[in-house]
Amino acid sequence: MNFITRKYSLKDIIVSIFFLILLFAIFYSSYRYPLQISSSGTSPTYGDTPFVLQFLKYPLLILFAFINILLNKSIYDIHNKDIKLMLVILVGYPLYKFIKSTDFNHLNFSATFIIAYLCICSFKVVEARSIDKCINFIFLVGSVVNIVQIILFLSINRLPALAYYGSFSVRFGSFLDDPNGFAAICFLFIGYYFKRNKFKASSFQLYLSIFWLLITQSFTAYIFGVLLFVSLHYKNKLIWSCLIACLTFLVVYFDPSNLPALIDIYQSKKSSMTDHIMIFNTFEDFTYQDYLIGSAGYVFSEQWWMQALLSYGIFWMLLCFFFNAYAILKSLSKYKQVIKNCDSPILFGFTIFFTYILFGSFNLPFLTIFPVNFIYFIFFLLIIENKIKF
Repeated sequence: MNFITRKYSLKDIIVSIFFLILLFAIFYSSYRYPLQISSSGTSPTYGDTPFVLQFLKYPLLILFAFINILLNKSIYDIHNKDIKLMLVILVGYPLYKFIKSTDFNHLNFSATFIIAYLCICSFKVVEARSIDKCINFIFLVGSVVNIVQIILFLSINRLPALAYYGSFSVRFGSFLDDPNGFAAICFLFIGYYFKRNKFKASSFQLYLSIFWLLITQSFTAYIFGVLLFVSLHYKNKLIWSCLIACLTFLVVYFDPSNLPALIDIYQSKKSSMTDHIMIFNTFEDFTYQDYLIGSAGYVFSEQWWMQALLSYGIFWMLLCFFFNAYAILKSLSKYKQVIKNCDSPILFGFTIFFTYILFGSFNLPFLTIFPVNFIYFIFFLLIIENKIKF
């Protein structure tokens, strides 16, 4: 076909590979539910994921990213030198700590960010409509998987990962089989479909996204969700209809006559809440130097900001917080610019997603949870480098 040049064809292939990489990363953990492997500590019916399966995603993602770079024969680097320098510090310090201690936990943040960077530096721009299609495809797959899991649970009592026999606390996390991680993706859906609500199908998808969020039973997501729906616009009829639908669902779901179920949920969350606040009891174990540059070893915490503080120090934590806030402001600013000329629900979806990651990281370690951190870094780099063409 003579009207299609070699350059256009190559560009099309490179962008297509990028989306395949993104979808591969997002759906990589889909083995958990059918194979019943994740973490034996969170489910009586699941075993631990073999180390090879946990590690394999990284070399595969690197391989795919390098294929794209070789096809393009050039790298589109970060333009803003100040942002580039701060990102080098943000990524470099955990790498330095890894080299010094050989603790692979330090790679959870840096390695994932570097791989995300390799994925997006092989192309100059990506069409917004391509991201639209990608989000809709992820939503479709997520919905189908959730429906299958619910049917299997109701029919043969097949439990997802974070669930116990005879317990009211059965949490659905779709293809991730991780309700906390899937709740974060639900906020991407909610922001995206909220701005596409002029279409009837999008209104249905918005309601369905909220329902998927509710059955994750993530209290962090519940709190953020209520704040989000109230703050978006108190006069918006769709917001209030969504909120009323949520409250109706909760009244039915948490029937007051079902008091034992409420106690059951509390008991199931009690150990989790204890884990979240346990880190505060160890403050006196750390020195002033630990708070400045991080402790000698990697510090685990259910709260990402506390984990960042104790592992890498106050200055690194603040730098990380700055970039989280910067991503929110950048995507919101870009949305306000673009909305004047065209519909751009993806930018609003990104804004809500970024905001939830910042908020939720006070209670969950999102930036070390794959693939949530990978998705976050990809969207973050697309935004700060203005790689989305509208």
